Amino acid sequence: MKILEVYKTLINESEIEACVRKFGSELFGDELGGVEKNTGLENQYVRDIEDFTDNMYGQEITPDFINAIKTLKGCMAQYPEVLTPEKTKVYRGLTLPASYFINKKIPINMYKPFPYVYKAKSKIQSWSTNIDSASIFGNHEILTEVAANIDFNDYKTPESRKILLREMIEEDLRMAFVLEYTTNPNEFIFKSKYFKRLSKAYHEDELIRIDNSPINVIANFNNHEDVFISSKGIQLIKLINLAISES
Repeated sequence: MKILEVYKTLINESEIEACVRKFGSELFGDELGGVEKNTGLENQYVRDIEDFTDNMYGQEITPDFINAIKTLKGCMAQYPEVLTPEKTKVYRGLTLPASYFINKKIPINMYKPFPYVYKAKSKIQSWSTNIDSASIFGNHEILTEVAANIDFNDYKTPESRKILLREMIEEDLRMAFVLEYTTNPNEFIFKSKYFKRLSKAYHEDELIRIDNSPINVIANFNNHEDVFISSKGIQLIKLINLAISES
């Protein structure tokens, strides 16, 4: 046991020394008010982070950015004040397909949060500590457009409403939701207050999740005042819920 503890200590010291060689004793001192100038690698990582928060997210994420974040993740022990996230609730705005609710035969709940299993497409995602900021990512445009072209008089019977459900799946009808999760140092990196000073999107209060394995989150229907939903869109959701209850 003692030999194992000594080995782990040596490994940790080696990792810390490697981080100091790359970044110095302070991380991102130029941006975060330190006294130590950035190394060339730090300046490159700052540019990578700026690109990510500007327009290089989702499918546009580069291998260089992924490697940069993984390298920083390995240095959390050396720079915990900057890189270790606080335990807090974080949010992510997106759209969910109507097919999810139809196939599972559960109503689209516009008023109460519900459990949802989220599987991210990207290995790295941006989350926000600010629910208002997260709410602007995702909208009801598809719902509004589909609802505008529907004659609700065509769906007054259970049989016709079954057809409606099939049509909504074919249309790939989507609605905006905001996911809620709790940070942890295994999946997340950066305190939001520091990451926002490196970001091109300062107002979004972001931090980074480095994992795309499925997680259990809470989903909230996005009814933010800045996210428009039409009266016909609400009517369509109610009609879909009626059809689900009959199926």
